[in-house]
Amino acid sequence: MPPMIHRILTFMAVVTMQMYWIGPLVGGVVAGLLYDLLFAANASVAKTKAFFTERDYDDEQFGKGQQQTAKVEDAAES
Repeated sequence: MPPMIHRILTFMAVVTMQMYWIGPLVGGVVAGLLYDLLFAANASVAKTKAFFTERDYDDEQFGKGQQQTAKVEDAAES
């Protein structure tokens, strides 16, 4: 096998291995962030904005279910 083809095949093997290792790790991180910032019970625009802009972000200041409680109270007042 010519040396150039050997180099190309080696490069392809390295790229393929990186896809199998790095892809799922990055996907897991992205999925965790999406869940926590968009789909969790305490998800809100304020929480997402604070996560990306504040240095001392604290998830505890966005209590679990605060948004749902506010929606229930608004519905009860109507």
